Amino acid sequence: MVVHGLVKSLGLLDPDPAFERIIRTCSPRKATRQDLAVYHSKAYLDFILDSANSAQGGEQRDSEYESLKAEFGMEDVRPDFFF
Repeated sequence: MVVHGLVKSLGLLDPDPAFERIIRTCSPRKATRQDLAVYHSKAYLDFILDSANSAQGGEQRDSEYESLKAEFGMEDVRPDFFF
């Protein structure tokens, strides 16, 4: 949103009859697990996409859960971050 606001404030999204529009906006699509696997390990995706780890999945706080959070650098991430 910040970048979009800056680009818009610079007038780069305004149609100008003398010039072609410099920037074209595109709507993103939801990433698939396969898309995410290009950058993330299977173990990370298994953890982050597991509904048991979400805020809706309850207050699971056993040592394995905490260990995995630490392994993935997510000790300070709120539980409602997870999907």
